[in-house]
Amino acid sequence: MTSKSEITLAALATIFLLIVPSNAFASSKQSFSLALVGGFVNIANQHYHQSGGNLIAFSSTNPDARSLTATTARIHYSLDATVSGTSVSGQATLKVSVGGSNDETGVGSGNDKGSGNSHENSDSTGTSLEVQATLIGMYAAAGLPLDPTKPTDPLACDPTGTATGTCKSEIPAVFVGAGYLKVKASGKTTDTAVAIMFESAYLNPFGRPLVIATIDATGTPDGMISIIATYNSQTSVWTGVQTAGDVFDPTSSTPTVAIGHFSLTSSLVEHLVKGTENDAGQHMTLFGFDFGSKYSVLNSVGNFKGISTIPKEGTPCLAWPFGAGTCLLTGARSTGSFNLKSTDKATLLGGKYDLSWSVPALGFVGTVGVTIGEEGNDQE
Repeated sequence: MTSKSEITLAALATIFLLIVPSNAFASSKQSFSLALVGGFVNIANQHYHQSGGNLIAFSSTNPDARSLTATTARIHYSLDATVSGTSVSGQATLKVSVGGSNDETGVGSGNDKGSGNSHENSDSTGTSLEVQATLIGMYAAAGLPLDPTKPTDPLACDPTGTATGTCKSEIPAVFVGAGYLKVKASGKTTDTAVAIMFESAYLNPFGRPLVIATIDATGTPDGMISIIATYNSQTSVWTGVQTAGDVFDPTSSTPTVAIGHFSLTSSLVEHLVKGTENDAGQHMTLFGFDFGSKYSVLNSVGNFKGISTIPKEGTPCLAWPFGAGTCLLTGARSTGSFNLKSTDKATLLGGKYDLSWSVPALGFVGTVGVTIGEEGNDQE
């Protein structure tokens, strides 16, 4: 994405519907009521944790797992992933069981792992299915930077889907792991090497059902394990988040012409069970405002903080092959405040922002009120 990205007549029309009245940030000091259009440019580092949950659906082609059903079995799974640019690392565990011990952490130690191996199990009660996997990759929901010539394609920077494009970073839709499936039944244990996918909670907020499934070499579910389960704990931490876009003055005689630009480098912590996010940045920059104009004082740098909320309503994912109700695209609303200093460090600027994100939440339009000579209030 560049500072000119995704500026369309439709987006600008949305701005004018959202823009606050010019007196909304009224002050005896000089002030501006402006509009913003922008979006993500890069996310340097992402950390994800999700665990759960309640078993909604279960099937397996493994004959030893035939006593496991969604109505009788219990599930516990946990995933911890780190994404650096387009690379993934981390661990995931899964256990589905019925009868026997109620141990939800007893994922196999791996001392006797091997494709198709079986051996006697001293605990002959109950049936369980366990996976311990190392995360080795992902299928992306979006790649950054976005291509301004293809605003409806979130993966335009990686057209082959093989991470060989020009993406600086990607947001996971699905995490892929490699490990071993251990099935315990009738006093015996069978170990099988598997590849397994875990859907990211990013694609279905508020603890809604996610897909977990073993996959073949092409990434297609192979039926060995097919699970739909909710999650009850989730945290996303993004750092080095770069956002950029353009600034407009809707009260001017040329409201569709950018008067300047902005860039942000920030961090965020998201809780998708609640649908909330805390945002903070030490690098907010307004730049490119003509020094001979009334807007020149807006050339400034500083920090901001705010909150974002995710609406419970959304749009079901198109061409999502893993079942209805397991993928929902949503937008978001971000509000907050900022404190800046002019580039000559002689003038304070403060204000508030209110942004409405697209669906999916990759770009935004919104409003910003700037007061010259005044600090912005902290956003709780």
